[in-house]
Formats: sequence, structure tokens, C-alpha cells
Amino acid sequence: FAKVELIINASGIKDGKEKKIKLQLQSDDGYDLTAQALSACLYQYFDRSISEPGLHLMGQIVDETRLFEDMKQMGVFLNALES
Repeated sequence: FAKVELIINASGIKDGKEKKIKLQLQSDDGYDLTAQALSACLYQYFDRSISEPGLHLMGQIVDETRLFEDMKQMGVFLNALES
């Protein structure tokens, strides 16, 4: 399988100031990257960090800092630049 790289450029307002962030994720395999993100989400679900009942979008229910840290431990390269 081919190496995959995902780059996200986001901007918005935080604490009344404009923020920009560039997030870069790399994995040796796109299928692995998908599974790693899901696994990191499930870690939070199974330890009850996610406790709200109902159907939610993953990006709106997880602790994103922990999600990315867990993904890094699974071998995902992560680089974030904030300005």
C-alpha cells in the first residue's frame, strides 16, 4: 500500500483572535490511518471519556488532543503549526 498524507489548513476565531493551524498527518497506509483514528476514538468510548448518549459525529465528541496523542502512539506522524 502507498503512504498517505493528510493536510488540513483551518482558520477561525479563538478567544477573540484570529487563529490559523496547519495539521499534517502521515501514515504508511490509508486503511491503517482510518483504523487508527477509529481505535483512538474507541479508547475514549471504552474508558467512558465519551459518556453522552445518542448519535454523534466523531469530531464533535472526542477529546481531540488525546485522539491525536493516541494516534501518534500507534505510529501516525503528526505535525501541527499554529499561527
